[in-house]
Amino acid sequence: MISLLLRDFENLRLYNDLTVLFFAKIFFAIVIYTGLIFSGIEYPFNFHDFANLYRTCSSININIGFTQLVCIADIESVSQPLPIILSFVLMMVSLTLIYCTFFSFLNRTGQILLMLMLTFHPYLIISTFRLTTDLFALLAISITAYYIIRDIKFNKAFFLIILSLILFRYHLAVIYLPLFIFMAFDNWKKTKQIELVNIFSILILALGIASAFSYATMFAGNNKGFDLQTLILNAVYLLGFREMVGVNGIAEFLCCNILWHNIQFIVSLCLICLHVIGLIGVWKIAKVTNFKILLIFIYLIPCILIIGHLRFLLPLIPLLLGGVAYMIADKNKLNKYNN
Repeated sequence: MISLLLRDFENLRLYNDLTVLFFAKIFFAIVIYTGLIFSGIEYPFNFHDFANLYRTCSSININIGFTQLVCIADIESVSQPLPIILSFVLMMVSLTLIYCTFFSFLNRTGQILLMLMLTFHPYLIISTFRLTTDLFALLAISITAYYIIRDIKFNKAFFLIILSLILFRYHLAVIYLPLFIFMAFDNWKKTKQIELVNIFSILILALGIASAFSYATMFAGNNKGFDLQTLILNAVYLLGFREMVGVNGIAEFLCCNILWHNIQFIVSLCLICLHVIGLIGVWKIAKVTNFKILLIFIYLIPCILIIGHLRFLLPLIPLLLGGVAYMIADKNKLNKYNN
């Protein structure tokens, strides 16, 4: 993957685009964070599970990789310099992978559109400097999208990186267990062989899911029922609304005529439309590349069944933005128009 990325960077236009994206992301994130802090509207470093869960350094915690990182690095708050820098690195590596993934599928208009969306998407901005487990999931999904859409064979490095990232976000196991099982069957069908690293990864994930059963039970305790209305609301909240709405419902969000709430409501409706277009775009690019990319969306099933809000969508947002750009300005559309 690294060698392919270095080859991508030889494209001067792509390299310049990523440079602009890097500095634009820093600048606008700093502006938004500063504005939120000094206005008192919101504290952007809020991470409710940090002090109560990860800072305890318990060896039985979920996301044990994140817990150990916090404890070994002695991170007392996500507003410290180290977690801010680490958060930005995770974000930028992920955005770089997504941009490189879609770059060759887009005409120039699509490339510029994707850069703008990756820079100005409000939830990506608010997550730029806030270290959470979701950023590790974002990196894992971005790597996987790069491999699948670019048709790169899963190698030992891929399996090792993904298994390591799952330690930081257990929720990723719901993607990679079925994906690795699918890969094993696919390899057996084509070559009558299954790679040892694939079998090893499946066993590790199965054991991991079994050991995290208590967490899954606790998470399922947030379920408000499996009736159709609840599932639809969870899906809607997942596609566009923040934690307050996902946990407390839309009524509490709209109970008071507060300007900031009204702005967020309008933005949320726009994000729902944007993300739905992105879903359609990813489906379309899957048809011309590889349908395995759709397995990534298994990540959203527990959220729709139990509780949904925008934080759970964060790892997939850049991929969805790539889908939006592909829907609007892919190269094939341009070629058909010119012909």
